[in-house]
Amino acid sequence: MTTSYDEVTYASTPKPQTQPDRLATLARLHGMDSPPTDRCRVLEIGCGDGSNLIPLAFCEPGSRFTGIDLAHTAINAARAFSSGLGLANIEFTHADVSDWDAAGREFDYIIVHGVYSWVPPAAREAILAICASTLSPNGVAYISYNALPGCHFRRYIWDLVRFHTRAITDPREKMTEARAIARQMMERLGDHPHQLAIKEECKTLLEADDWLLFHDDLAEVNTPFHLSEFVDAASRHSLQYLCDAEFERDCIRSPFLEHADWLAELEYFDYCVGRRFRSSLLCRSSATLNRDIGPDRLEGLFAASPAVPEPEQPDGARKFILGEEKSLSTNHPFVKQVLCDLAARWPGCVPAASLIGQGDQAGASLNTLIRLYAAKAVELRTRVPRLVETVSERPVSSALARFQLARGRNMVTNQRHTAVELTDELSRRLLMLMDGSRDRAALSAALSSAAEGGAAPRDLACKIAEKLDENLALTARLCLLVG
Repeated sequence: MTTSYDEVTYASTPKPQTQPDRLATLARLHGMDSPPTDRCRVLEIGCGDGSNLIPLAFCEPGSRFTGIDLAHTAINAARAFSSGLGLANIEFTHADVSDWDAAGREFDYIIVHGVYSWVPPAAREAILAICASTLSPNGVAYISYNALPGCHFRRYIWDLVRFHTRAITDPREKMTEARAIARQMMERLGDHPHQLAIKEECKTLLEADDWLLFHDDLAEVNTPFHLSEFVDAASRHSLQYLCDAEFERDCIRSPFLEHADWLAELEYFDYCVGRRFRSSLLCRSSATLNRDIGPDRLEGLFAASPAVPEPEQPDGARKFILGEEKSLSTNHPFVKQVLCDLAARWPGCVPAASLIGQGDQAGASLNTLIRLYAAKAVELRTRVPRLVETVSERPVSSALARFQLARGRNMVTNQRHTAVELTDELSRRLLMLMDGSRDRAALSAALSSAAEGGAAPRDLACKIAEKLDENLALTARLCLLVG
């Protein structure tokens, strides 16, 4: 059977929020002893071409990974790519989630990204049933979905473009007409507040990539849910809500009602911010959770920070660049100290418990550290990752990244399971050269030789060669080097 994903390829990328270590960290913060991530069993439902699952399997050779998807083309691509890497700890199966047989297997971590809202009710029930029947006792299931109330405005445009293209079967023509009606709608709308909001939705649709427009806005099935609806559906399968993968969504909120329970409080907060998307974590109802995070939860965890500190201001305030056009400014002594210390170690890490100290100040320091984790200024991990802090004389880049470049990709996956785009030829060439056989002098010579051969402007190649140490340090900071 040919699916819409066979007709229009879905652009798959690694999803950092699905990384087992991240799921394990969140489970431990909520009082559950999650399975070790260096020898775990992972299932991804709707794995696509393996862009998310394959890098996880590559980085965790002691774990087992299983991916299933309904699209033939995606599964064939996943099998070819994993085979090219020589991975023996991963398997891909072409299957419908409604009749897939797990053959008695258990999984410690289950990933379902971009599927739940986009399949019929029976398939959603099948997803939850698989989680209920295959999740290990302390396992964690990640399920993302379009959320309410924020999708009410999105649904306005979804209904419009689906109504307008209801008689069109060709995917390309369908997308062309969807953009045409959205553009006409923008031209007709006035400046009334609700019309401005609809204009913004039209603009978002017009700027969307083809794959996103086709599989989201034009999808035949696209059902958003309130958090409480999702939690109720999970509970019918003896599953309970753990937290959200985006941790800040659950903790940077003020009480809406004095006596509201934690779930109602989250629902009220979703109304405040117009929540549009959630990535929720589930565990077995039998698992014991404790949502009060105490200092003991940091035992066995490690902390790191990608923050880049700027010079301190005369008033004592300091700005930290967090990436993705985000920053944090503070004059809080503890925050400045923690971020500066961790920034000096990046991409290395330290035991998280060592940051909060002992005694009366431990509680306040813990709360501040958790707020930094929520703001993505600090990362928490269950294990010390295989990352390079100091560049060796013969640096080695990730074999996965080199393989991706060799296959013609400019977007590679780093050791933190995030995508890194290499925008120029010399950056890509430098990464390919770092297989451990060349010292710095040989790398410089190879870059210069590449420029002379016409691969890049000579002045640019010489500039990179002259600043080789700086570029190697940047490559390490991007977590593309291995020890």
